[in-house]
Amino acid sequence: MGLLFGTLIVESRGGRTIICKNTDKKIVKKAKQIVDVYKEKVREKRTETSISTHEDPLKILKIRLAKGEITKEQYEELKKILES
Repeated sequence: MGLLFGTLIVESRGGRTIICKNTDKKIVKKAKQIVDVYKEKVREKRTETSISTHEDPLKILKIRLAKGEITKEQYEELKKILES
């Protein structure tokens, strides 16, 4: 038959580690699938962001204005530079 129980170890970036011993093997497998999907989504988002931001400097400028990182005056000045 095979192993019915496994150990689930989850480590976070904050340094916290969760260890669940004698966990149903199906749960361990499902948790791994969820983590793998999450990692892939994060990787896709990073790639998507890096591609779009490299292609459109004006878009980056608009985003920075929307986030409040620059003032409207700074936006207008930088926009003129980019468009010239």
